[in-house]
Amino acid sequence: MDINIKVKDKIAVGDETLIVCGNSDYTVNFELDAEWDAYDKKTMRIGYRNGKYKDVEFNGTSCQLPVINKRPWIAVGLYAGQLHTSTPAVFRCAECITDRDDEPIDKPEVSPYKVLTVILGDRVEKYEYTGLSDKTIEVKDGSEVSY
Repeated sequence: MDINIKVKDKIAVGDETLIVCGNSDYTVNFELDAEWDAYDKKTMRIGYRNGKYKDVEFNGTSCQLPVINKRPWIAVGLYAGQLHTSTPAVFRCAECITDRDDEPIDKPEVSPYKVLTVILGDRVEKYEYTGLSDKTIEVKDGSEVSY
């Protein structure tokens, strides 16, 4: 999916694409005026609302947008050389289903045997599960582990 940004007289204007968080298929295309012709290598800066940013270096006029997670908006700008910059273009972001902190309704049950074999390793010789209140593990050295 393409995101288009025009930069003219150092002012960046975005195409109002709504970015759906969690996706890795966004390409940012810059339409640049002549003042950027001297710079093949450029850096796209993505600003986040918490004061942090991520830089992506690229050659030419397009690059991949890194995956955006849990953001209501991002600001995307450009800089090159020592120092040639643009204003940011602001894009709204929409929450994706994997941004949510929900828990599954049906959590998979963890096998006590798997847990104990991780803890005891190859010392487990026999495992008996005879109900919720009577669980024993026989260990190769003759001892038993009950829980």
